Amino acid sequence: RWREAIVGESPVRFSQAFNILMVGSMLSNILPLKAGEVLRAVLLGRVTRRSSANLLSSVGVDRIMDNIGFFVMVALAPLWFDLPKDFYPVAGGLFLIVSAVFAGLFILSRWKWDRSRIPVRGLKFHIYQLSFGLGALSQPRRLTSLAVLSFASWMLQVAVVLSLQNAFHLETPSWAPLFILLVVNLAIALPSTPGHFGTFEYGIIFALAKFGLAKETALGFGLVYHLIQWIPVTLWGWLLLGKMGLKVR
Repeated sequence: RWREAIVGESPVRFSQAFNILMVGSMLSNILPLKAGEVLRAVLLGRVTRRSSANLLSSVGVDRIMDNIGFFVMVALAPLWFDLPKDFYPVAGGLFLIVSAVFAGLFILSRWKWDRSRIPVRGLKFHIYQLSFGLGALSQPRRLTSLAVLSFASWMLQVAVVLSLQNAFHLETPSWAPLFILLVVNLAIALPSTPGHFGTFEYGIIFALAKFGLAKETALGFGLVYHLIQWIPVTLWGWLLLGKMGLKVR
């Protein structure tokens, strides 16, 4: 999905974007404050000789479309099962916030710049590069692709949560995976500990408490759910970092 958000004169190869994404995810898993999100833009800039500001904008597009994909899934959820009434105000409020951010980024992506007056360096140059990097938002094909890939990603995450619920023999309503994903992603939304350890598990415990599950059971569920994501990504990203000869300074 990130590759679709990257605009430029020549496309970034899938292997380049995917490998750097894995390295960035690994770095976020071992460094605090979601540092990998910024570093993946910097590393891809080194590999492709593109503007880091431009690529940082593409990371922002990737993240905002990820959130929109979740809310599209929530909007379609009533087609399959009933959600509790108190779920919609929270999801609706978050959707408005995400929509406002999206609208601001979209307007910036459509901003008309006089390129002849843009310096080759300095603050104005970097603002222009940030604006240019948002170009995917004003391209219908890319925007559609980003939305579809985001929705598919969230559906996969729902399937993972359902599989874990079955493995733990949890008796929860059909809409539980959506609620769990909403709470967990709220818990880890702000930059915090490396790999979100602690905040992730707290989100799981809080979410499963709604269904009357004991803290011990919820903690076990949360740790397994967290580690099946953390371990493969961290190992793979570490191997790729060495294989690609990249260094983080």
